[in-house]
Amino acid sequence: MSKAQLKKCFKSMPKEELIEVILGLYDARKEA
Repeated sequence: MSKAQLKKCFKSMPKEELIEVILGLYDARKEA
């Protein structure tokens, strides 16, 4: 997925959902 696609995806998401996604990615990175 390109950055432009991600940006579009994030813009269409509600803020709460966005925070969940970012925290999920952050947790996954810490465990790896």
